[in-house]
Amino acid sequence: MEGYYGAPNESMSRIQSLLAAPAGRCASWLQDFISAGAQTVVIRFGGPDQTGQLERCARDVLPLVHDA
Repeated sequence: MEGYYGAPNESMSRIQSLLAAPAGRCASWLQDFISAGAQTVVIRFGGPDQTGQLERCARDVLPLVHDA
């Protein structure tokens, strides 16, 4: 992630939320924001294969997230 953002992970974690985890944990983490009232969530992928990560998120993570 440091290569993508050009800053240490510690610095980035102070200004935005970061998570790298298996699909189920990612879904639970996103669900926490929705349950807290978030109406819009912006997801960015910290790697060079943006299309592949988007496809994986759509296939493996988003189906596990439910509106509260």
